[in-house]
Amino acid sequence: MKKIVIGLIATVFFVATVSATGWAQGEEWKNSSKANFACYSNQSEHATYETPYFPKIIFEKPQIFVEKPEKPVMDREEKINDSINDSEDELNESEEEMNETEDEVEEFTGSLTFQDQVLSNGSVTVEDVTTGQDSTLIITYEQDGELVVAGLESTGETSSEDIDVLVEDADGFPGLHTAHVIATEELSTDYTVGETVSEETAEDILDSETANITEQEEEPIQPTGQLDFTDQNLSEDSTVTVENVSTGQESTLVLTYPNQESLTIAGLEPADNLETENIEVSVEDAAGFPGNHTSHIIPDEGLSSDYIIGDNVSEETASNILESETALIQ
Repeated sequence: MKKIVIGLIATVFFVATVSATGWAQGEEWKNSSKANFACYSNQSEHATYETPYFPKIIFEKPQIFVEKPEKPVMDREEKINDSINDSEDELNESEEEMNETEDEVEEFTGSLTFQDQVLSNGSVTVEDVTTGQDSTLIITYEQDGELVVAGLESTGETSSEDIDVLVEDADGFPGLHTAHVIATEELSTDYTVGETVSEETAEDILDSETANITEQEEEPIQPTGQLDFTDQNLSEDSTVTVENVSTGQESTLVLTYPNQESLTIAGLEPADNLETENIEVSVEDAAGFPGNHTSHIIPDEGLSSDYIIGDNVSEETASNILESETALIQ
């Protein structure tokens, strides 16, 4: 029994000695191989080492798995469609901006024709007026280098229309006047007759034409006269009656009888501005009595001389006779 115990103690001592020695040498090997291990571990998946005291050892390179987030996958068609949609959106935005710009800068249009003319009932006529918006026609004349408003007329959209404009300021009349067409919203102020056109308004004139405006000449009054003269007997006081005498001016009622190729005056009577009146004419030259006598209405301006009884009517006076009738006087 004693031998057995001694054997066990010897065995334990031997094992401890061997282990201590192997451990010390192993530490030395371990320290000298760290650098080589690191190098090999970067070059291959594993490395093999042998030591005097340890069997062949294989070091496996650890595998590290990192879970990466999945990226959204977009195929080529989706990318193309998105690109097209983005381009269309940009194009639409550009068009909207262009439209807004066009709306902000509205282009006005207007044209007219203005010809030399005579003032008619206080107005002038502007022809072929064409506008694309509410506009104002302004008639001006020049005074001290300024454009003075002589007349105004508002108009809407028009196409080749003739428009009368009343000339209320006659200081430039007769003379050159200019017709202008201006978009109403471009007027720098609400103009009235007699004001001058501002430079701001003048810059926005769409069209202008100048014409000579002359005074309307008074038409000469055409003389008028009518009468009725019928066969009759000479009255006791030696007069004849001319009926329904009407005249529009100062006139003379002349009674004549034929004397060879002339008309000899037998009687005269004023007939100024009459309306359907009966006139008694005294027959003072009886050389033609009894016989045919003729009554004439002649405007005083048409008499070639101051006639008296017995004178012959001149051709000039005869050309101014307004109306005549012949009757038998007994």
